Amino acid sequence: MASRRVACPAESQPPPGIHWGPDAGTELVTKEGLRADGRVVDEIRPMYVKEGVVSRANGSAYLEMRQTKVICAVYGPRDVGRREEFSMKGKLSCDFSFLPFACRQRRVPGHDAEHKDISSRLVQTFESVVCLDRFPKSQVDICVNVLQDDGSAFSAAVTCASAALADAGVEMFDIVTGCSAKIHDNNILLDPTLDEELHVDNEVGQNQSSGLLHFALMPSRNEVAYISLQGEVDADGLVEATRACSDGCIRVHEVVRQSLVQSVSLKHKHNYKTVT
Repeated sequence: MASRRVACPAESQPPPGIHWGPDAGTELVTKEGLRADGRVVDEIRPMYVKEGVVSRANGSAYLEMRQTKVICAVYGPRDVGRREEFSMKGKLSCDFSFLPFACRQRRVPGHDAEHKDISSRLVQTFESVVCLDRFPKSQVDICVNVLQDDGSAFSAAVTCASAALADAGVEMFDIVTGCSAKIHDNNILLDPTLDEELHVDNEVGQNQSSGLLHFALMPSRNEVAYISLQGEVDADGLVEATRACSDGCIRVHEVVRQSLVQSVSLKHKHNYKTVT
């Protein structure tokens, strides 16, 4: 039986009431010092972290910051194929992707340049965090999927992947956490939303700064695991933004630490009941 095509309209309109991007000319911070979602400039969104959400993975974690939602699964360490070059240090592999429904506009399934770029940045971050010399001739695979993106997706991926690695029992120097900042004129907005990240300054003077900073920190060792900047920011503004992101990473680290302690406690109680 021949298939029959369903006729579709030549033109389509987005549903009413859906906001597709920041309005041109809008201010990120009001005169009262509040942002569009009611936060002050140095306030991060409430965070929820849960480990052990993927049963078939060696370790996994789910992270939610209001409308930004990320899930991560860790597999390994596993033996590297014989065709790989011999190395006494382990290897890291990262697969980052936005799911098709994660963004405001549907993404084409598959890996594009942005996915590969963020995957490479995650590998660069965790190569300085994971104790690679503890599992020679082996590889750890990190799979990160963004379920919903409302800004700070890379920082959320760093934190979620760190919690998943800890849940898998992979040895690390410290639990690395991520934080982003939108630098807008004299304001530094921690944990920016997607509208704040996409905000374009129509008129940027010579004494004004505008950029987006991504930052990852190992708080216990006070070491920077990753830092990148997009935009034009003067030296003083960059130093101030780095300090603000460092403080944000320390606050996020405490949330992840408490979640890991609770997860280990629940596993211990479950194992104790199973044995008895």
